[in-house]
Order: sequence, then structure tokens, then C-alpha cells
Amino acid sequence: EELATDYIAISAKPIVSVPMPSGVSWKPIAADLLLLFAVLVLYIELYKSTRLGRAAIAEHFFSFLVFLAFLAEFLFIPHFATSAFCIVILLSLVDVIGGIAISRVASRKEAT
Repeated sequence: EELATDYIAISAKPIVSVPMPSGVSWKPIAADLLLLFAVLVLYIELYKSTRLGRAAIAEHFFSFLVFLAFLAEFLFIPHFATSAFCIVILLSLVDVIGGIAISRVASRKEAT
């Protein structure tokens, strides 16, 4: 329990302070940067899903395994039971479903 309290206290501290033109400062915490990173990785993964072939099938399979691992961590490891990590799990699910859908569309276009 003490470790969890320390982790939450550390993760809630702003990492950087960015002055904004409005005069206020944007102070992202670790969870914000995790989400930013996850969105960027999702974009790369969806872009890669337009490729066809055996490698694409393997990547979809590994994306599904990553989703399952994230879900297990969220459900069974206390430190991962956060809203930010839940959003990362949903982004991982979007990667799985979107990757398969995009690959199907790409394969149909290549067949015509």
C-alpha cells in the first residue's frame, strides 16, 4: 500500500511546465505523456496496417496479444488500474480492430 501511495504521488507531479500564449502554464503529468505516446504509436500502427502479406497477419496477432497483456495488467496489477491506462487499453483495442479493418479494405482494393 505504501508503494502504491508513493507511485501515485510521483505520477501526479507535473513533469514540465509549458507557458501558453494565454498566460497560463500547461503542466502535463506522466499519464498525459503516456497517452500522447500511445496516440502516436497508434497512428504508426494503423499506417503500417495498410501493408499486406504474412508480416501483416503476424503484426495483427501481436497487436491482439499486446491488448490482452494490457487488459490483464489493468485487471490484476494495482498500479495499472488508472484511467490513463484504461485509455491506453482502448487505444490498443482500436489498433486491433482498425488494423484488421484497414487490411481487409486494402486487400479488396488490391484484388480489383
